[in-house]
Amino acid sequence: MSKIRFNLNGKPVEASYEPGMHFLEVLREELGVVSAKNGCAPEGSCGCCLVMIDGHPALPCLRKPEQMEGRDVVTVEGLSEELRGSIGDAFVLEGGVQCGFCIPGIVIRAASLIEQRRTADRDAVAKALDGHVCRCTGYGRIIDAIQTAGEAHANGGRLPRNEPRRHHFFGEEFGLSRIRRSRSQMAARARITALATPCLVWTASRRRLARRRSSRTYRCRGCCTARWYSPSIRARES
Repeated sequence: MSKIRFNLNGKPVEASYEPGMHFLEVLREELGVVSAKNGCAPEGSCGCCLVMIDGHPALPCLRKPEQMEGRDVVTVEGLSEELRGSIGDAFVLEGGVQCGFCIPGIVIRAASLIEQRRTADRDAVAKALDGHVCRCTGYGRIIDAIQTAGEAHANGGRLPRNEPRRHHFFGEEFGLSRIRRSRSQMAARARITALATPCLVWTASRRRLARRRSSRTYRCRGCCTARWYSPSIRARES
């Protein structure tokens, strides 16, 4: 088996690999780094495995092990305690975490945006998230969390507020509430949900092809009538 040497979270490491492996497999299987998730490897469509390579966000599922010789790699575990704490507190406050599978990659993206001091620009944050797929949320609360994390990090790790940016949890902006609904209200809610929820069987490869179009809003032509929105579209709508 061939071997590579590189720096992982500030420490020199050596790892073996077999022909045909991608670097994400080396991180997870040879070095035990499980924070980088395998969501679509080796397509590079979902962003769940994002890490820092030489100070820049990059997808290890698209890198060959031999390309990583002598590089500096930082995963979620290698972020500073202060930065990781600011991001974690902000995501909890804003409700930006649900199942959590996509979050490690998004945390790396957030850390990069914070270091570049770009979190104040909501459109820039949304654009940076276009490479990440989250099937639980509408991206709005994730963008909120990244912006709040940037404010907290600039404030010495202290959250800028004790309340989330948005307090609507039951579709109040659409005229809905937690109270008992009539059939017409339930039908309206179903139509809203169908437009806002990504189809669970729409494959990553179809989404990747759809991203090449100009509209940035795509309708599933398979099993249902759901639409999928890119995060930058979501930001403008929210």
